[in-house]
Amino acid sequence: MREVILAKTAGFCFGVRRAVELAERIAEKGGSVASLGPIIHNRHEVERLQNLGVSMIENPEEAEPGSQVLIRSHGVGQAVIRSLKARGAEVIDATCPDVKKIHRIIETAAQSGRQVIMVGKREHPEVIAACGWCEGPVVVETAEELEAWVSAEENREKPAVVGFVSNHI
Repeated sequence: MREVILAKTAGFCFGVRRAVELAERIAEKGGSVASLGPIIHNRHEVERLQNLGVSMIENPEEAEPGSQVLIRSHGVGQAVIRSLKARGAEVIDATCPDVKKIHRIIETAAQSGRQVIMVGKREHPEVIAACGWCEGPVVVETAEELEAWVSAEENREKPAVVGFVSNHI
């Protein structure tokens, strides 16, 4: 018989673990909460949380006035938060603190007039959320795309480059 040893680092990252624990605490108190999108890319965990009473909505327009909406660890853009609040939803922000730091870096760079370049998968929720913290971000998925953008004559100004390693590029 072979022994299986689970690595100490296996499991959820800090931000996901924090979001899941927050959702569990709200559900334990009997509160109704919906995550905006799946709280984690793991259908078994999403189903477990649904059984605890954590529902899911796909977009802010589905939020009911007075409802609690949990922002998952990937975060969301500023417009999404404004939209939820405008609908009368209580926003419970479970954005990973490390992701929030990236949002602040992006926001500050954009406010200082720098062109924000994001290296990551265009369709990944974390990249989509980060794009919501500045105007006109450029998203590149490969080193070749980044090189082509930087090589263009009109792109000689100081870019602010942000990478999303969790996107497995």
